[in-house]
Formats: sequence, C-alpha cells, structure tokens
Amino acid sequence: MPFLFPFEPDWGNSVQVEIAYKTEIIESRGYREQRFALRRQPRKTISFQVTALRENFLTFMRRIATQQQAEWVIPEVTRAAETSATAFSGATSVQIGSAQPWASVGSWIVIRASSGLLIRQLTAVAGAVLSFATPLPATLALGSEVYPGLIGRLSQSIRMKTPTNNIVQGTIELSADPGANVYEAETVAPLTFNGRELFVQRSNWGSVPSVDFEGFLETVDYGRGVVSHFIPVNWNVVKTQKEYMLRGPDDANEFTAFLHRMKGQQGEFYTPSGSMDFNLSIGALATEAVLDVPGSEVFDLYEESPVHKAIWVRFSDGSWQANRVLSIAMAGPNSRITVLDPWEQDVSSENARIVSWLSAYRLSVDTVSLDWLTKKVSRAKLTMQTVEDLV
Repeated sequence: MPFLFPFEPDWGNSVQVEIAYKTEIIESRGYREQRFALRRQPRKTISFQVTALRENFLTFMRRIATQQQAEWVIPEVTRAAETSATAFSGATSVQIGSAQPWASVGSWIVIRASSGLLIRQLTAVAGAVLSFATPLPATLALGSEVYPGLIGRLSQSIRMKTPTNNIVQGTIELSADPGANVYEAETVAPLTFNGRELFVQRSNWGSVPSVDFEGFLETVDYGRGVVSHFIPVNWNVVKTQKEYMLRGPDDANEFTAFLHRMKGQQGEFYTPSGSMDFNLSIGALATEAVLDVPGSEVFDLYEESPVHKAIWVRFSDGSWQANRVLSIAMAGPNSRITVLDPWEQDVSSENARIVSWLSAYRLSVDTVSLDWLTKKVSRAKLTMQTVEDLV
C-alpha cells in the first residue's frame, strides 16, 4: 500500500501541475502533417513548496530520509469535492455534491477528517457515492473535503533549506505512475463546428499574448553568385500563445478535458483570432449570407487561402455565430465574402463587438502546466498554431 504524503502545500508559492502528452509528427514535402498520439493518457507531475515546522520537521526528515524512493499518494487539493451528507463512524462510503471525473473504481481518494487526512482506494462509484473497503474511524462531518489522490514517486533529488533547527522548507515534486493512476475518460466536446471542436474560451488579457509568424520560403545558396527562392505552399503558420484563467475545479476539469480530447499536438480545433479582422463600414444585414468589406484587400489576400475559411462574430448581446466561408469575390470595388448560413443578426459596427477569422489550429506543444495560485484559481498558457482547413 502506498504512503500518504502528509505535508500540504505552502501557498506562499503556487502549485504546479504539468500534463504531458507525446505526439509523433510526420511532415510531407507540401508541409502537410500526419500526427500520431503516442500516449492514450498523459504523464502528470505535481510540484509545490513544503514548509514543515516543529513536530512536522522531524516527521519530514525521518519519512523522506527513509522512504524517499517509496510509492506515495499526494492529494490534489485543487480538485476538491465536499461531502453532501454526514458519514458516520464505521461507514465504508461517502457522498459528495456531484459526480466527479476523477472518481473511478481503483483510484485513490484522500479525505480531510477532523483527525487529519485519510487515504482510501475506491471499490465502487455510483454517481456521487464513493465506496471503499476500510471503514471510517470516526464520523465525517457534512462539508468535509474529498480529494483525488495522485499515486507516484517523489523526485530522487530533493534540495531543502533549514532556516532554523526545527524548520525545513523546499519544493517537492511527484511524478504520477502511468499504470497506477486511473485517469478520466475522454469526453464529448461541448461545442463543435464543421467537424472540429470549437474552442471559444476567452483568454486573460492581463497576460500579454504573443504571436509568431513562420513562413515556408526555401532558399538555395551555394555561397557565391545568385540565390534561388522557392515557395512550396501558399500559406504561413501563425503561432499564438495565450493565458487562460481557470476559476474553480469545474473550470480546470473542462480545460484538462479539452487537452485530453486534443491529445497534445495530435488533435485539431477551431478558435477565433479574437481581434477585429474586418472593416464593418458595409457589413451585412440579418438573413443575408454575405459579408461585404470595403476595398479589394480581403479578396487579394484571402481568396485562395487554405487557412481562412470561416468567420466568427460576437454580437453586442453576448451571443455569437460561427459561419463557413464558401467564396471570396469582388462585388464592384468591394470584397464580398459568401458564407454558408444566413446571419442571425446584423453584422455591423453597431451590433457586432468582434468579427474574427475562425481558423483551424492545433497545439504547438505536448506539455501544458496549470499554475494554481490558490486552491480555486489557476492559470495556464496554451501555445497553438494554424493548420490548413482541409475539412
């Protein structure tokens, strides 16, 4: 049986949860990709600062010194659920407020009781009722916290500081054992568009996004004489990094479920650029299936683009509409974008807050970290890049 790690995070510093997938990418001469997910479930690492004082100082020094290489269970205190009924002494189940994606047969949970933390392995899960074999030693009050337990091994190189002779402080890191933990099942995307997931979560503008542009120009230079340039494809990659704020376990569960559906870099999704990409001085009326933009620039730049094939509009009342681009042509001196579905509202400067290109993306990295600032608030950065919209 694994040991319960008894030391909780020192919230003077954040708790880092790293989720890592692995993708093999095969690229063709025309820069099209085949992407294979090499992990069905992610690798997971949790790290946080521990401060052990007085009596906990000796406990920490003894346990780590003798059991550092042992199997441990760390409670994920950032994914807490609360009991919705009192569980009496001798009970072999607890009832929480709602079913949780981390609760499944064989997984570990950690219960916060009045006497301290208790570890249990689930033998049955019936909705919000979690059952285990070992009875509770005392009555568990209504509203007690229940956490998923992450089972794994501590880093074998731990450096701590001892500011006094009864204080130890440092960072603990646990890597979850892939075969020992029971991860959540893959979920259905809550929003889809044109055969892909639609990701419309707003980013945190308190953290400045970054944008990188990557072209496919190939240059042959023999070191003397003229050089030759080749353009194998008529599109470029736009790589964007944005930060997202996650408030509470439900937000975090939805975010990590999205990562699991993408399997790191393997999956594709639609997301709007988030900027005002069109001049709406002409726009479109409700029920029309076109969008007129002044001048020829939109036609000149995007008429043959394999990336810019959809538009996303957020209206003033908070609603939004995603629409497929069928064609871009000239209508007199203006660019006319013909879309698949009629607009539900006027697309005008008075009625639309944002009108953006809705491009297909994939993640640019396999590893994403959730930085928990408190038990209920975390932030995460996603780096994503455009791909050809081949659907």
